[in-house]
Amino acid sequence: MWLAIAAVLFGRARGEYERFEPVIARGYRMLGLPAGVDAREVAHQELRWWVVRREIGLAAGEAAGRAITALYASIYGVPEAIVSEAGHLRGEAAEVRDRGAAADADGPAGEGLAYWPEVGRLLRASYQSLQAALAAESTPD
Repeated sequence: MWLAIAAVLFGRARGEYERFEPVIARGYRMLGLPAGVDAREVAHQELRWWVVRREIGLAAGEAAGRAITALYASIYGVPEAIVSEAGHLRGEAAEVRDRGAAADADGPAGEGLAYWPEVGRLLRASYQSLQAALAAESTPD
């Protein structure tokens, strides 16, 4: 609920975005982050991902990927290099979706038949990469 509230408030805002970090942190705490995870840092990284997409717009894929990589690293307590492929793919998915929605005559509310299949493919690849990276990281040497 708190993440949804933060997203709605962010969607209406036009600056001073850092004021949403406490709400985002509360949302992540409600999700039950492990004790060693800093919810404030996770909230900072989540908000960064949102701001990057808003400020850069349709070309945000690479920067969004770096922001998601930092978010994953803070959530899972791993080095960014471990989750960089997953972050890159998720950032690419965001850019494909945003560009597709901008080009769609029906806009973001349209069916998105021209771009949603590619977004889905990229998201699946991202989450598979994240799962594999985390599994490899947790496997004892």
